Amino acid sequence: MANAAGRRVAVDWHQVGRPNHDETDTGRYQQGLTASLAAHAQPGDDVWALVAWPGAVDAVGPGIGHAGIGHREAGRNGRDVRRMLMTLRPDLAVFAHIAPPGLPVPFALVMHDALFATHPEWLGPEERERSVARSTRTVAHAQFVIAVSEVARIDVLSVLDLRPERVVVIPPAPSLAFAPEPAARARIAARYGLDRYCVAIGDTGARGNLAHVAEAAGQLGDRRLVMVSPQRPPRGRQDIPGIRFLGPLGDADRADLFAAAQLAAAVSFYDGCGLGALEALACGIPLIVSDRGALREVVGEAALVIPPSVNAIAEGLRALQDPAVADRLRAAGPLRAASYSPTRLGSAAWAAIRGAVSAGR
Repeated sequence: MANAAGRRVAVDWHQVGRPNHDETDTGRYQQGLTASLAAHAQPGDDVWALVAWPGAVDAVGPGIGHAGIGHREAGRNGRDVRRMLMTLRPDLAVFAHIAPPGLPVPFALVMHDALFATHPEWLGPEERERSVARSTRTVAHAQFVIAVSEVARIDVLSVLDLRPERVVVIPPAPSLAFAPEPAARARIAARYGLDRYCVAIGDTGARGNLAHVAEAAGQLGDRRLVMVSPQRPPRGRQDIPGIRFLGPLGDADRADLFAAAQLAAAVSFYDGCGLGALEALACGIPLIVSDRGALREVVGEAALVIPPSVNAIAEGLRALQDPAVADRLRAAGPLRAASYSPTRLGSAAWAAIRGAVSAGR
């Protein structure tokens, strides 16, 4: 463990660096949490990443340790996670959504949503482990639960038997790579041959609503405006007609794609985190978001909020092309995103961790 004056924390990274996968909001939140904890640690504290994939090693930044590379199933059956934790003996481990059974140390859970209970049909095969029964068992043993938004907190409390004081809201923070960057346009033009385009933010499953984005773009009659996604093409088919898929992208390429865009749309049917919308705001892109999940909460007045229907998306995209609207949102976005800072994330996380560790001793 860390010395008597400090705390040792280990963060689950089983969704970071997976080969042939996009980095999910869940994985990116865990990375941001780890980096923010390391950056705002006190003397004697130390922070570790529970690395599951070789591709995650390069993402282990300053002040973060890792205890070797776990088996690819580390996030599921827990054998290598338990081995790592027995070696590290952290004061607390932080897992995303569910944790392996029989952990040898106290743990907390990060929860982005309650879709395992409300809309399980939106979850992919790997996510369907998050059944109500398993989630109930896991949270019963957790020291506390981190909800990534107020909306996520409300949803989690509505489906799980938790005392409200056990759920603390700790919102995400966009990586410092996401910022207005004039030079990004030349890099994107050279890399992808893109000039005038809109970034469609969201996963490629039904929840992401990308098909409605593509259909809405077709109503604009602007053949020069290309719709692009930072994701990989949907599995089992090459594309959603009308959207060009460029992923998977790391932070630097994703930030360039956002910073060079004319506009962006994050209009999923549910997003409990809003990290993609925050990244767009940080880059100063005029943005529309759906009125679902935590997106309204995240963007405040810095984006246009619309229903996730085809016609509403088309009207929203038209509105973003008004120079006065676009200029207002370009100025408002970075200011709003700055309120979701790594300092806020790290400070809130350490406060929750220190409180839980002290209460448990």
